[in-house]
Amino acid sequence: MRRNLLSGYHFEWHCPTDTISFMRTLGTFPTGQQRRAAVRLALLALTAMVAGCGRTTADDGAHARNWPGFLGPMGRAVATGRTVPASWDYSNRTTVAWRIDLDKHGYSSPIVWGNRVFVTQADQSADELLCVGLASGRQLWTVPVGPYSTDAVEDRKIFSNHMRAAPTPVTDGKYIYALFGSGELGCFDFSGKERWGKSLGPQAIDYGYASSPVLCDGKLIVQLEPEEGSFLLALDPRTGSEIWRATRPDRSWATPVLYQYGKRKLLLCASMTTLSAHSLKDGRQLWVIDGCLSGEVGTSAAWEKDMVFVSSILEGVRAYRLGDVPEPVWHWDDGPTEMASPLAYDGRVYIVSQVGEVFCLDAATGSVKWSVKASDQFYATPVCVDGRVYAASRDGMIMSMMSGDDPGEVRRLPSADVIEATPAFVGGRVLIRAPNELICYEE
Repeated sequence: MRRNLLSGYHFEWHCPTDTISFMRTLGTFPTGQQRRAAVRLALLALTAMVAGCGRTTADDGAHARNWPGFLGPMGRAVATGRTVPASWDYSNRTTVAWRIDLDKHGYSSPIVWGNRVFVTQADQSADELLCVGLASGRQLWTVPVGPYSTDAVEDRKIFSNHMRAAPTPVTDGKYIYALFGSGELGCFDFSGKERWGKSLGPQAIDYGYASSPVLCDGKLIVQLEPEEGSFLLALDPRTGSEIWRATRPDRSWATPVLYQYGKRKLLLCASMTTLSAHSLKDGRQLWVIDGCLSGEVGTSAAWEKDMVFVSSILEGVRAYRLGDVPEPVWHWDDGPTEMASPLAYDGRVYIVSQVGEVFCLDAATGSVKWSVKASDQFYATPVCVDGRVYAASRDGMIMSMMSGDDPGEVRRLPSADVIEATPAFVGGRVLIRAPNELICYEE
């Protein structure tokens, strides 16, 4: 609530649910002139707040309740206001709400909107998008995505089945956008009807294409960085038509990240050697940090407030403060990470290493607060849900720890035979994509 004074009297600005209370306060103005002036000012304020409140609440609330894309709401691997089962066990099927077999392969994570779960799969015969009921586990539909070009048909024969369905789809609550290693991109409504589809061209890169599409600022953003001809692309989500294209310097497997803090809103893109920021309006490069990354970079940047964190297997973790020019703050290189992105939350940075260890670092200094040994290496990014950090190792074990300077008692939860995709947390449920099955645990 915001309060203003006018000639010794006050009125209050409320969200629409308090509109009646707000309008009653107008009667405290004694004169007609003051009343008319106050009404004009108040209605302007109320109109702005109704539009702003409704839009913000709808968008933020929908993202908070759902898991719309890679690493959940805003792509930060942080979710609040939701519950998670205290424990579960893959070997005890009574703790499994449901599971379905996937007859094709993939590394993509499941996404959730409302009572629908969406996941991709592929083999050399087809790229597919599946829809499953969140509560029932019933497979509602499966649709092929493409092929939209003859090149895509040939590309299906090149890479392994798993890497063909590595990108995680994304949804705005109305349409689902599914991208594959063949460069095929399709838009579908919630009934499985195709709205549009297009080929983005061959994505020739070692291991196969892995970057996930993201939705932000009314645009569908795709980072395409094969061995030759890398670029960042913005499409109109309604039609698939190109809005802008920006040349990129090098290859990468990382997903772009929307950075939004204060008045700043920009795209953070990692490549083999650089982190760069791009304008959402036209894609132009705003700044670049050269040499901060090295090796085969599949990790996305993490951020909190004015701090950004990047990681790579050869450079470790680097922290920057975003002013007019990014300022290096610290460098930590004791825990190599190649696949899993860092997680930034509440003044700490959580790293899961390639050698099987979870680290908690102080976000301001890079000092190690604690570390916990895991039973295997990590491909999945850690996720923080309501004050607990969940880290899924490749052997199917999920470790659950308190966030903050003390991990507390570490819970070890057998969750699947293999986990290589980041789980989704929504509606009191945990959704885990194993190579050939989709599993749901619930309270």
